[in-house]
Amino acid sequence: MNREKKIGIALIVFGICFPLMLLPFVSGYEKNKGIVQNLFNVGIMLKKEKVVTIGETFTSSLVKAIPRRLPYRFVIASGILFIFMGILKIDLSRRKDDDQSP
Repeated sequence: MNREKKIGIALIVFGICFPLMLLPFVSGYEKNKGIVQNLFNVGIMLKKEKVVTIGETFTSSLVKAIPRRLPYRFVIASGILFIFMGILKIDLSRRKDDDQSP
């Protein structure tokens, strides 16, 4: 097995394991909703919501720039992207082997 094929397999394994490792940190799942609605509503909490009183205002734009939740669908999409890159890497290594053999 050549180096390109090993990299492809590693990318596929990472693409499968990455979303699974982050699954325990997901919040927002509702049992009575469908799969599509849950896919759009679940996410990974990055920071807790702060209760703001009427007198408080946020003057810093940094506070507004940091999202409070990372949607889990982006994590799943990145996993699918890594799997696809791994399949392409394996396919390209197979084509190089075919071109080199007489």
